[in-house]
Amino acid sequence: MSGEMMRMMMGMMSAKDGSAEQMMSPDHVEGRIAFLQAELKLTDAQQPQWKAVADAMRANAKLAKEAMAGMGGAMMSAGSAAMTPLKRIDQVEQMLSARLEGLRQLKAAMEPFYATLSEAQKAVADKLLMPAPMGMM
Repeated sequence: MSGEMMRMMMGMMSAKDGSAEQMMSPDHVEGRIAFLQAELKLTDAQQPQWKAVADAMRANAKLAKEAMAGMGGAMMSAGSAAMTPLKRIDQVEQMLSARLEGLRQLKAAMEPFYATLSEAQKAVADKLLMPAPMGMM
């Protein structure tokens, strides 16, 4: 993998602005979930909807780790000389497709959860629950 492509992929894994729900490392997602739950001051009634959001975050983190491992393994086994621009595009396309599916699942969980929040909780959520925008990861 070219240095630039590797930096791009690693940047997707580690957004530093607190908006990494989508591509967070599985090693850090549990801490992020606990932080968000505490900051949002969730009620018992909100827990079922929150669980769906947390599960989507966990699934996305696992998917991101698997995608990175798969891309790295493919690059290593093929060797940099064998990686044509078309093969690189295919790999990025697969990664972006997985990211889009993860984002859709997160949105599906987030909609009913967000509807349960009070105005004060929404103000906190609006600051903390922002998926990393494409190109800004």
